[in-house]
Amino acid sequence: MDKRIIGASLVCLAVLAICVVLTADVSYADEEETENPVIRLHGIIYDIPAEKDRVVIEGVTVTTWTSPNNPFETVTTDEKGEFLVSYDDNVKYISFTLEEFTVKGVCSDLHSYGDSGLYAIILGENPTQFEGTHDLYDSDGFTALISRTSALVYGTVTTMVSDVEKPVKGAEVTLTTNKGVLRTETDSDDAFSIVGSSGVSYQMKVTANGLVTWTAEVTPSEEPINILMDEKSHDLFLGMDLAHTIAIFGLLIVLLVAIITIYLIRRPEKMDGLYVVNDLEPIKPKKKNGDL
Repeated sequence: MDKRIIGASLVCLAVLAICVVLTADVSYADEEETENPVIRLHGIIYDIPAEKDRVVIEGVTVTTWTSPNNPFETVTTDEKGEFLVSYDDNVKYISFTLEEFTVKGVCSDLHSYGDSGLYAIILGENPTQFEGTHDLYDSDGFTALISRTSALVYGTVTTMVSDVEKPVKGAEVTLTTNKGVLRTETDSDDAFSIVGSSGVSYQMKVTANGLVTWTAEVTPSEEPINILMDEKSHDLFLGMDLAHTIAIFGLLIVLLVAIITIYLIRRPEKMDGLYVVNDLEPIKPKKKNGDL
C-alpha cells in the first residue's frame, strides 16, 4: 500500500479521535454544570423594631411566583425565622407578607418589582449552592428585614374648671412597652400625637401639675383618644381639700393674732387694789356714810 495513503489515514484517525475527545469533554462539562442545579432557596427574615437590635421573626408568609399573577409555592418562617422554598427556572419573583408589617430591606439577589410587593430573583450565572440549595442572603445574614407599620396614637387632654372643659397645655404623655418608652407633650390646643407601631399594645400615662395621673392600655387606631383629667383631691381636714383647709387655718390664725393684739393693747392693770383696763379712768369706790 502506498505510504502516502497510510499516512493520510493515520492523520484522519488522529483528527477523529481528537474530535471525539473534545466532544466528550464538552458533554461532560455540560453535565457537570447541570448536575447540581439550584432547586431550593433557603432564607432568614428579621424583625427590626426601632427600640432594639433585629430579631428573627416567625410566621412570615414567603411566596414564590412564576409571574406577578401566578404563585408557585407558599411557606412560612419557623421559630428561627428561616424558610426553605422550592425553586426552578420558571420561578421569577418572591414576596414576604405578615399582617401589620412592612418590608424594609432585602438581600442583593432580590430587586424590588415596582409597587407590587414582589421582588425579582436574580441569582446570576453561577449561584452558590450546596446539594441544590442556595442561601438567599449576603454576608449580613438576612433575606429580608421587616418592621411593624407605623401608626399614630393621638388625641386631646382636658380638665374641668368651674364646670367648663379647659385644655391642658404641657401635659406629659408617655407610651411604654418592654422595648422602650415614647413620649411627648400636649400643645397649646391640648392635642398630642406619637408615632407608634400598628398592632402593638402600649401602657399609656398622662401627667400634669395639679391633676390626677391618667393611665390605660391603648393600641394605635384611627380613632382619637380624648382624655378628661380630674383635679387632685387633698382630704386633709374634715373632708375639705387643701385650698379650703389653708383658708380656714389662715382665718383662725388671723383671729388669734387679733385677740392677742387686743389683749396687749388693753391689758388690765392693778390700780388702788383694783384691776382696770389701762385706757379707762380708774373706778373709785363709793364713800360710805360716816367716811371722811
